[in-house]
Amino acid sequence: MAVRRRRKAVLGGAIVLVVLVIGAGLGYLAGTVRSAKGEPRPNPSAATVTPPEQGSTSVPLKAAAFDPSRPGLYAAVSVEGTLAEWKLEQPRSEFRAGATGAAGTIRALALDKTTPNTLAVGRGDGSLEIWDSTHLTGSSPRTAAGQEAITALAFDPTSKNTLAVGRESGALEVWDSSKPARTANVADAGDAEITALALDPTTPNTLVCADADGTVEVWDRTKLDQPVDQSKINGHDRITALALDPRVKNSLAIGFSDGTVEIRDRTKLGSPLRASTGDPKSPVLALSFDQDLLTAIRADHSAVAWDSTVLAAPVRTYGG
Repeated sequence: MAVRRRRKAVLGGAIVLVVLVIGAGLGYLAGTVRSAKGEPRPNPSAATVTPPEQGSTSVPLKAAAFDPSRPGLYAAVSVEGTLAEWKLEQPRSEFRAGATGAAGTIRALALDKTTPNTLAVGRGDGSLEIWDSTHLTGSSPRTAAGQEAITALAFDPTSKNTLAVGRESGALEVWDSSKPARTANVADAGDAEITALALDPTTPNTLVCADADGTVEVWDRTKLDQPVDQSKINGHDRITALALDPRVKNSLAIGFSDGTVEIRDRTKLGSPLRASTGDPKSPVLALSFDQDLLTAIRADHSAVAWDSTVLAAPVRTYGG
């Protein structure tokens, strides 16, 4: 009996061994067939990487601009190259899809109050484009070539088709957006890149300019011979956005890459009148006054609004 049990155990072990050998051989043959067909073998150590979808909010924004003729809307371009329109109430969901691909070279955006749906686009190759913001696909913009990269744009809210252009070289220009064509001599605002521009709705022809070293300058846009005033803003990172209050004369909002927002007197830039508190570290890309609210678009696809008379903590947050 013991001998028979040993024989059965040996026989069973041999059968298992044969099954394992056959299975290994079939796996090898299957792999060989896949290789012959040019199909890659699976790599268990390789992680699956899913690229971000077009308009994905996991991809930060590079530039943004509020639409003064359609409250609650803004244009923005992401670092992956998607130019689109978004709703303030839904900053995590694309409202109107736009151009892709070459949009990745966009460095600055601005929307015109005096000519609704007019979107100015500044590119890294120095070219300026004028789009109909309601038709960002299937249409061609008016284009003007340039030299250095365009890094800041702002329309004059009191003068039709008047567009201020700032460049990486520190050059400052004024353009007629209807052509488009430059209408004034080029001013040298310094050697540092221009990072933000704003035109004053309460004082015609007044242009405010910020550069990469933190200097804010005030210009008469009709002359551009020398700045009317200038001041160095200390204690913050790069200035990334400017806006002037249409209801309060000389009230200038300044946004920084560290997420902070301040309000200063344009004629006395030395110290802030009010400052925001508890800000995330996402750069401020665009600022807009609307009645007593000051609203910001941030690079992380969030938007936030403050009572501009107080600032401090926000009174409303979108998509945060």
